[in-house]
Amino acid sequence: MQSQEQFFDLLDKYTSGHITTKEYDELFSLINSGRYDHLLEQHYQSSFYNEKLTGEEMPSARAKELLQKILNAEKHTAHLFPRIFRKKKTVQWYLAAVVTGLLTISAWLLLVNHQHAVQKTIVAQHRSDLLQKTNNSAQPLKIKMEDGSVITLQPGSTIHFPAHFLSDKRETRLNGEAFFEVSKNPDRPFFVYYKNLVTHVLGTSFNIKTNNEKKQVEVAVVTGKVQVYENRDSLLDKATKTNGVILTPNQKVIYKEEERQFTATVVNDPLPLVQPITNTTSLSAAFNFNETPLQQIFQLLEKMYGLEIVVENDRIYSCLFTGNITQHGLFTKLDIICGSVNASYQVVGTRILIKGKGCS
Repeated sequence: MQSQEQFFDLLDKYTSGHITTKEYDELFSLINSGRYDHLLEQHYQSSFYNEKLTGEEMPSARAKELLQKILNAEKHTAHLFPRIFRKKKTVQWYLAAVVTGLLTISAWLLLVNHQHAVQKTIVAQHRSDLLQKTNNSAQPLKIKMEDGSVITLQPGSTIHFPAHFLSDKRETRLNGEAFFEVSKNPDRPFFVYYKNLVTHVLGTSFNIKTNNEKKQVEVAVVTGKVQVYENRDSLLDKATKTNGVILTPNQKVIYKEEERQFTATVVNDPLPLVQPITNTTSLSAAFNFNETPLQQIFQLLEKMYGLEIVVENDRIYSCLFTGNITQHGLFTKLDIICGSVNASYQVVGTRILIKGKGCS
């Protein structure tokens, strides 16, 4: 059994902040055993009546606040406070001061890091110069930013943004749905915040739709590239690895807050990225085919919509298609093409899979 001298030696190292991990574990193993409670009470009583007590200049309100944070950080020490402190309500700040003297380096770092993260979040979320725009009408509302970016705010939605963006970044906060047309500026990336989700772009157009009831967010890209990820500073567990995805045109992601899950897929109605016009081909004839191999048609669709099309059977590429599908959307095009060769298609993640036996 460890002697009282050894116990007090560990306790002194703990209070001075010079205890090792092994010694820390040993000390609290002894404390939890309950064998040294009488020694602890004597030690705290002695400290309590010491006029040079650490933190004695600390304001009462601040001391109480610090005490609460310390107790939250190290709940297993709560039972150690002697009865004398529970009886003297008029000197509660002395208790906080005693506890302050017992902080370990690790507890201090935890508190400082937490405060720093909270401060950064508060600065990002509640800057005094933020403007608020709420669309109370039944029609979309266009808002032009100072950098030339245009935001189309849907009815019932609210956006916060500064009158003047910072020199190194552009930040906004959204609740609801909005379409963003961001002016390109690699030196000033554009951020859209919603709870613990961040949408990060350099210059592009995309749509964000938040849903408080379903606790999910949907981000769909029209042009450019967008990175969507979790805001680490807003997560309760800072040690948890954050998730995220990178989206390209005609791709979208659905983020579920409770599961912290990202699901990337194809947008509901993919739009053409480029017009398939050459010197010898007009727009009206771009998708007017006559006995054309499907491999050639799929390559054209990939180029036009920026989506990857794969086949489960290479024999599908040998099938031929005749018809004019220029005026149809992507999915209707695929319905017509696949229907003509007894095939089908399926959206798998951000790709389109063509299934069928193919042609000989």
